[in-house]
Amino acid sequence: MAFLITYPEQKVNSKLQDRLQSVGATIYCPMRLLRPVSVSNADKKLIADSEYLVITSPFSLSVYLTKFSQISPSATVIALSQKMKSRLNEAGISKVRLPEQENQRSLVKLLRDLSDKKVIWLNGNLMLAHSLIPDSVKTVQIYENTWNKHLEQVAITKIRSHQINRILVTSPSSYQRIKVIQQQIPQCFSDVSYYVLGPSTGETIQRDGQRVVAPINAIDVLNQMLNRMVTDELSARVN
Repeated sequence: MAFLITYPEQKVNSKLQDRLQSVGATIYCPMRLLRPVSVSNADKKLIADSEYLVITSPFSLSVYLTKFSQISPSATVIALSQKMKSRLNEAGISKVRLPEQENQRSLVKLLRDLSDKKVIWLNGNLMLAHSLIPDSVKTVQIYENTWNKHLEQVAITKIRSHQINRILVTSPSSYQRIKVIQQQIPQCFSDVSYYVLGPSTGETIQRDGQRVVAPINAIDVLNQMLNRMVTDELSARVN
């Protein structure tokens, strides 16, 4: 049996990589290609005039630090995690707020409290619609999450010689791309459990009637779920 991780290998700490590999073959296959996009002058002005900027993904944070932090020096950045806050602080940005918990539901609660402020959400093209986000929050797309047939074939080549039974899924879009691959090489997937980092992805997978394992808390969810995959696999072998 093997693990499929839809997250970049270089962003998983080496000790955890070794632990995964010691239990089973581990295939790292981010189901995405992320690229910055051009931003209009009108949207740049929205960023420059904002009081709060919302950043919810590591890639949007990278694009912000590279392209937009200098045009919005007075804005407070609302980040989704302590890890993102640390990156901002290291870049010299001290005005950072976090939601009570590291998930989008807690973030929405914070945004509702800021409905009288100029809040801009820096997002990608696949941002999940959320009916509870206040109408006052405007969005600016700064990157795109893409996928194509070539990347799909690369993923199939990596997976083809393995039997996958545990998958870390980092987003609803990654799950949809996995489903397409499963249809092409169904023999490579057996009694799969899906490990997720947040509720949006989990709910998407559960709607298909699949087995989902979610974090027990919002602390260091990536390492938590990768360790959970190892623990569950070892327990299953004993039983």
